[in-house]
Amino acid sequence: MMVGREFRAKVPQHHLAQGNAHDGQVHVVKYCMLYLLLLAIALPIVLLQFFSIHNRSDNMASSTALLKSIIIPPGSGKAATATVIFSHGLGDSGAGWADVAQMLSARPKLRNVRFVLPHAPSQPVTLNAGYRMPSWFDIYSLDNINGTEDEKGLLESKNRISKLIENEISNGVPANRIVVGGFSQGGAVSYLTGLLYPTPLAGIVALSTWLPIRDYISKALQASGSTPPANPPPIFHGHGNADPVVQYEFGKRTIDFLKTPKDKGGLGFSEDKIRFETYPGMPHSACPQEIEHIGEFLDKVIGDA
Repeated sequence: MMVGREFRAKVPQHHLAQGNAHDGQVHVVKYCMLYLLLLAIALPIVLLQFFSIHNRSDNMASSTALLKSIIIPPGSGKAATATVIFSHGLGDSGAGWADVAQMLSARPKLRNVRFVLPHAPSQPVTLNAGYRMPSWFDIYSLDNINGTEDEKGLLESKNRISKLIENEISNGVPANRIVVGGFSQGGAVSYLTGLLYPTPLAGIVALSTWLPIRDYISKALQASGSTPPANPPPIFHGHGNADPVVQYEFGKRTIDFLKTPKDKGGLGFSEDKIRFETYPGMPHSACPQEIEHIGEFLDKVIGDA
């Protein structure tokens, strides 16, 4: 309706004044036909450009661009000697964990650590009726740890986080001084990235989460001859036993899988490589005690002496 009104307002009045009323009507019809023809040609081009731009912004893994991130520089004001890359959960953003990063950055042994808090791209999420939101991968269900998972989306996000790791390495922070971590969905991606990154990292922080696509991880490590992973990164996993979203049992089964010997289907992590903390009564969230435990873990794996 608006297009039609705008077109009529733009019809040159001198054409309507020439000749009789029939001539004026002919001119109007000609203009209308010309306008519709141009619209038919231009509209597909405009729509193609729109969706092309939209897709490029949401599929950053297919480009060389880094994920947009919030950066918390070292509290010391000096160059970073270590980095923590922490990925948020479903529907959140890096800003949701900025306060926690600031708290951790203030610890005496972590004053030279840079915190990188990436933002997940927006995509439809099956679990939420296809609603579009910040998400590292699609989630079909959270009822069964062995259920179908979005392997393609998980691997794309692993590649995104790996690019952030590579960027930190190019900025002078070695891989063995980089920790990957995350909450819920972000923790799942961090597990995947930390276990499969070709160079051993300093550690993995996994909060209220689970280890995804375990069969894929096992096969990938076996193919590389690294099951259990060669020099595996130490792991901190925190989980509330009242979590109604990512069940506490998922966390326990993740740790069991990590510790189970290779010949029995697990990854064969030694006890000293894993710290699993249970938080009584905690739902799908974090708590001050857990933040303190994370700080202790980071002090140990990347803290200054």
